[in-house]
Amino acid sequence: MPLLLVDALDGQPVPHHPRPHETLTDRLARTDTGGLGPVAILLHGLNYRPGNARACPHRQLYSLRADAHEAWPRHLGFGTGHAAEGLALGFGWDARQSPRRAHA
Repeated sequence: MPLLLVDALDGQPVPHHPRPHETLTDRLARTDTGGLGPVAILLHGLNYRPGNARACPHRQLYSLRADAHEAWPRHLGFGTGHAAEGLALGFGWDARQSPRRAHA
């Protein structure tokens, strides 16, 4: 899996849509990085919120779907099936609020 989706929840990184009782450490342990390769950390700006039907960065920006218009991982070369393509980490946080609150 060349893509790992992570959210900030109560100030801690957690897997996006975790399995029951799964920690980020558990998810990392079962993530195939494809051997040696780049690691890209994808971080969205304002107006996105993980899990929001219209503003989820994991669906809109971090998708590996070939038909996803804004698929950052695909544009960076992830999800192609190459043996050493590395890992893209899509990080989501609640930025669907005022810039002042998001900064806080």
